[in-house]
Amino acid sequence: MAGIDIGTNTILMVIGEKNSDGELVFLQNEHSIARLGEGVDKTHVIKTEAIERARKILVNYKNICDENNVAKISSAGTSALRDAINRDDVIKILSEAIGTDIKVISGEEEARLSFLGTIENNKPCIVVDIGGGSTEFICGENQIVKLRYSLPIGAVRLTERYFKIQPANEDSVREAELFITESLNKIDTSQFKGELIGVAGTPTTLAAVVQELTKYVKEKVHGYILDFEKLHQIFNKLKNLNVDELKKIPGIHPDRADIITAGTLILLCIMKFLEINKCSVSTRGLRYGILIDLASRQNNFEL
Repeated sequence: MAGIDIGTNTILMVIGEKNSDGELVFLQNEHSIARLGEGVDKTHVIKTEAIERARKILVNYKNICDENNVAKISSAGTSALRDAINRDDVIKILSEAIGTDIKVISGEEEARLSFLGTIENNKPCIVVDIGGGSTEFICGENQIVKLRYSLPIGAVRLTERYFKIQPANEDSVREAELFITESLNKIDTSQFKGELIGVAGTPTTLAAVVQELTKYVKEKVHGYILDFEKLHQIFNKLKNLNVDELKKIPGIHPDRADIITAGTLILLCIMKFLEINKCSVSTRGLRYGILIDLASRQNNFEL
């Protein structure tokens, strides 16, 4: 079985199977950057070039699935496909590439699946999934979601609005921070409790940056604790660099360099808003939730 997350910036896949005890075992992860949501915030149209990038990735993923004898694939589209007026045409092309129907899920369903794919115990927690187009907040415990929110603050969206030119000027940074804060003020945090867990490319990249990893090592990133003060120091450094300079920083993937400053600001604003100084990093997230959801309903494979 495979779960695929077709996001605004990345397309991620995890392959798994049930063992003899009926437990789901994760076998393989794939990560590719398509930037499907390039320009969507402004035009509400997914570009032809972006569609082709995504199509090629999904053709490759289908080949990987075939090589691994994957019988069932569940694919979900998120923010970029939710916002695009040409999404039906895009979905048709991408569904043909992966060989199964792609469903565009709501922000609330994205939040539920992100929580399902991230949690590894029954303790209360707050999962924050910082995507390219949106950020999902999920509060729950005992594997049950109590509250979930989806806000239109994502690393690609904010980069295109406020960090198009880098380094950005102070006015742009202030405007971005104000936009994030105004969005955060729409959620009720009175029932939020437990540790903060950050998923997706921003927190995993920042964990690699703090540790100065020249090569991505999942074991060093998963479970790493990010500190607010350290993140603030990193942001003050990032915001003064251009994209070429950002690409040279150990831990930053070249294709993520242009959006990491915006993503870092989002995480900082969230931690400040929630008055939480530590954030645990998870390398799991939505694609795992898609796969777990698929495995739990073996007789019904549609999201």
